[in-house]
Amino acid sequence: HPPPPSSATTPSSGPPPAVVPPQAQAPPGGPPLGVGAGGESLSPEVFTGIVQGVLSSMMGSLGSPQGSSESIADFIQRLSQTSNIFEPGSGAAIGFFGDLLSLICQSFSMVDMVMLLHGQHQPLQRIQPQLRAFFTEHYLQEREPSDANIRAAAEDLINGLEEYITESFSTVSVREGVNITQTNMEFLTEQFTRIATHILRCSDQSFGQRLLELCNQGLFECLALNLYCLRGEQSALTAVINHRIRRMSAEVNPSLVNWLTTMMAMRLQVILEHMPVTEEQVLHYIRHTQSEPAEEEQPEPPAEEEPPSTESVQMEESSASPTPATTAEEAMA
Repeated sequence: HPPPPSSATTPSSGPPPAVVPPQAQAPPGGPPLGVGAGGESLSPEVFTGIVQGVLSSMMGSLGSPQGSSESIADFIQRLSQTSNIFEPGSGAAIGFFGDLLSLICQSFSMVDMVMLLHGQHQPLQRIQPQLRAFFTEHYLQEREPSDANIRAAAEDLINGLEEYITESFSTVSVREGVNITQTNMEFLTEQFTRIATHILRCSDQSFGQRLLELCNQGLFECLALNLYCLRGEQSALTAVINHRIRRMSAEVNPSLVNWLTTMMAMRLQVILEHMPVTEEQVLHYIRHTQSEPAEEEQPEPPAEEEPPSTESVQMEESSASPTPATTAEEAMA
């Protein structure tokens, strides 16, 4: 779930990590929501009804009409008493992600988000035409969806986030020798190329399920990668994410933002405790600071030279692919 300063009218990154309200979380030790007691999957219709029932009391207390399918954007705008949240923005990278976030928040309700968090891909399947049209116009700018064009568009887009990424990690301590900005840019370029390729080329019934898998896999790998870069400090990772949420939610009701950051931290803790991606599986994304490659290119070092750094030893690349998992709950199973 994955930066330059945001404005009040344009969110400046991709969607913030979605959060499951406590009422909607699966009971400890029980099966994830969407799975019956015997292990069988509930139908999308039955699952939707259950989620709507669980959310009705919470949403009702916040003024939503009973049975409302109010979009996330409308919900936040109503609580924040402002009309300019999630409006499409302008610019290159920041504008693209702001517009994408706007599309998602206008298309999904809170029920949709809870369904996605528990492995139900139907909401993504539903908005496949909108996503494909958006990526064709704003990502490829009407060019052919060839491998070269998709890769070049990803590189241009992520290069525009360099200052944003640097600023995001400016207040936390990074592992010695690691260039966290270049590491994240390399990672995001690979992930976004993969996701954009799927959105632009897939048009069958596997679209939603595969996109959900790609997004969740990207989220798990992003967390594992940055946790390594931050020397395993979960509090530093949480601080970075909270800072970004607060920056992009400047006009949102403070109580709602506090709730969001608190629940996100709880959700993040669950994911990290059951992380399906190992450190070795993301080390190939690591990019080192300028001094590291120069040292590696030297001829055989004298015996008295300092031993290789821990980071160099850990750079052994793993070609293993992480086991797909659509949800953190599934990873716990």
